[in-house]
Amino acid sequence: MDKYLAIVLFVVLSSFCLKEEFEYADVSFHTSSSLFIQGSSNVNTFQCHFNMASMPAKTRIYYQKNEPIISFKNAKLKLTNQGFDCGSRLINKDFHELLQSEKHPFIHLELEKIVSHDYGYTAYVEIQIAGKKIRYAIPIKQKETTDKYSGKLDINITDFNLVPPKKMLGAIVVREEISIHFDFKLTI
Repeated sequence: MDKYLAIVLFVVLSSFCLKEEFEYADVSFHTSSSLFIQGSSNVNTFQCHFNMASMPAKTRIYYQKNEPIISFKNAKLKLTNQGFDCGSRLINKDFHELLQSEKHPFIHLELEKIVSHDYGYTAYVEIQIAGKKIRYAIPIKQKETTDKYSGKLDINITDFNLVPPKKMLGAIVVREEISIHFDFKLTI
């Protein structure tokens, strides 16, 4: 009986010692932050800028530091596709058709972890576009102040099962490769 009691006590105590402790912080994006998607066709380039005013006022994130890694739990952002402006009504329409905005009105981002390096950071993020999720490692640069972070992610839209639009009977074709640029000023 004492043997079983010792095993049960060991398991219970171990579960407390191994319990992951997450701290939390409230994060907000400064209005000077920017996020845009840049793409091109065989004729021209385009940019679709996200309206940062449509971001939530504050987002609570849960994190755990274990240098050089910061792990996150439920650090999610939901960006409305309608928040992107590509500069003209026609390009906006094509953009929303491409993203299947009627069926999938949001782009979902989940920050999983950040790893610190001598040259900056790498953020590990899961991005969901049009219902398909893909994980990316994104190099991040910290600006001169501790609250400004920037980066660029090159993606192929066909990885999300998206078909690049063709216009004028195929004379104008959007390229599959796009880049996502961000320059965030955060208040924590």
